[in-house]
Amino acid sequence: MRAYTITIIAASLGFAAAGQTPPKLPNPYHTPSASNAPRVVARPDGATLQIPAGFDIQEFASGFERPRYMIQGPSGEILLSDSMKAGSVYALVDRNKDGRISSEEQTQIASNLDRPFGLALWKDYLYIAETTSVKRYKYDSKKLATGPGEEVVSLKEAPSGHWTRTILFDAKGEKFYLGVGSQSNVSPGEPEIRAAIT
Repeated sequence: MRAYTITIIAASLGFAAAGQTPPKLPNPYHTPSASNAPRVVARPDGATLQIPAGFDIQEFASGFERPRYMIQGPSGEILLSDSMKAGSVYALVDRNKDGRISSEEQTQIASNLDRPFGLALWKDYLYIAETTSVKRYKYDSKKLATGPGEEVVSLKEAPSGHWTRTILFDAKGEKFYLGVGSQSNVSPGEPEIRAAIT
């Protein structure tokens, strides 16, 4: 607030010193809104990714609808959130060590979730952050299986807008931090849980 006040005073003094009157701006929300959305361009035929010499690129896994977040599990498996409205979390294990995950090497370990995103492991539990809830599941990394979900945080007051939720435990595991995005790019007066790390 102090920097803002100093800027306003400095600008006003600048106009006064120059003998000018500051321009009168319209009140907020009294001018037409402007939109500058991106224009999607189709990929040209034959276009390929260009990678530096000495590097290789290959598909690791496929068949997901909206894969958004992944972590490594305790047995080396990859845990992946597929962030659909009836989304899922998968465990991926490269059993034949070929550097790729076939559909047979994908195990769905949680389903029918509300846009799952953030994942975290602590002790015997897998924590999954959905848009409206954080739940924990007893997780067996050897069997790639979870128990029933248990809600640890309700986020019902923030069901839409910027919907991703990220979880991070502190080093001692005494706290976990949860990032909740704002309702939109400009949303004054929204609940305190939004646009915050809780």
